[in-house]
Amino acid sequence: MAHYYVSKLSKANGDYEVHTSICILLPRSEERLALGFHETSREAVEYATLNFRQATGCSKCCLNFL
Repeated sequence: MAHYYVSKLSKANGDYEVHTSICILLPRSEERLALGFHETSREAVEYATLNFRQATGCSKCCLNFL
């Protein structure tokens, strides 16, 4: 189980990326929102879509999402 965050800033394509707490691409604290602990990155991304319609998993830390 990992702790996940979603970026408050979208990428150019409109995606809001979900990251684990240890990701090298994790945004600064003021640019992210905590999603809590989840069993899988897919579960974390689904949770993120409650507030960010176009959420996706980070290509570095959410490999089981891709």
